[in-house]
Amino acid sequence: MKVSQAQFEHWLASLKTLTDNDQYSITMPTEVAIGQSIVLTLDEDVLLTLSDYDIKQDVQFNLGASKQSGVFIILAGELDMTINEDLHACIKSSSAGIFIADANRYQFAYKTGKLRMINFIAPAHLMQKLAEQYQLLPTANPKNNLWLMPINGEILNIIEQIDHCSMPKAAKLLYIKGKLLELLSTLFEWLHTQGEISGKGMANTVAQMTQAAAIMEAEMQSPPTLFELARRVGVNDNKLKKAFKQVYQQTVFEYLNTKRMDRAMALLSEPGCSVKSVAHEVGFKHQGHFAAKFKAAFAITPAQLLKQMYK
Repeated sequence: MKVSQAQFEHWLASLKTLTDNDQYSITMPTEVAIGQSIVLTLDEDVLLTLSDYDIKQDVQFNLGASKQSGVFIILAGELDMTINEDLHACIKSSSAGIFIADANRYQFAYKTGKLRMINFIAPAHLMQKLAEQYQLLPTANPKNNLWLMPINGEILNIIEQIDHCSMPKAAKLLYIKGKLLELLSTLFEWLHTQGEISGKGMANTVAQMTQAAAIMEAEMQSPPTLFELARRVGVNDNKLKKAFKQVYQQTVFEYLNTKRMDRAMALLSEPGCSVKSVAHEVGFKHQGHFAAKFKAAFAITPAQLLKQMYK
């Protein structure tokens, strides 16, 4: 799932409508990054941060011994996170990470380029209880844990509900806190129902599936076979099928069809297009096959859509 720069800026502006007592901004030195983070204090141990930066050079932050728990949602760019030098993950664009840690050292690194991120710091006791109830805590290292998952429509819907809230300030703060707790529950429920991609290879597997999804979307006109796709991302075809379904709740080709239909709808909305040219652009050799898939997705044929748009 992707979020546009305009939508993200709208979220930032929405947070700024709250009083200075509830929020503050953070900037980096201009030689390092241009942009800011808006930090909103919802409770004594509940913080929401929206960050929007153009990182000019790779940057790394270190944090000393402390208990940390919360969620990172990466909308653009990527975050490298290391806990005690033995637990590491790269949280890439369109991915989320839940972490619960009581460590001596934390390291956060950002690469050059665009960074758009939502960071929600939650009470440690609440995070621990949720992880225990969903039976996610390993017996080997129950103190320091990190789980990764993709951003899906349900997660974005909660964020958009926060954005569209028009309540007065005091009510809005309570509403945002409630929605963030709902977001937290949604993420834990996803881990529980979809099955954690676990072990040291967890972060790498999510990254491989993210890469596979990006390849299919970019090459939708002539997509690779499952075998070729698996080879390109460094897994076998059986692991690709299983892990991709875990991460995206769709098979590889269901995902491809969704992206093709989304792209087709966008192209058909542009002046001067034809059904034939759009079908070819999104990877269909036969116009009839394309029309059938489009109607299954949107309950209207491409020709009917064009007729309605240009009456």
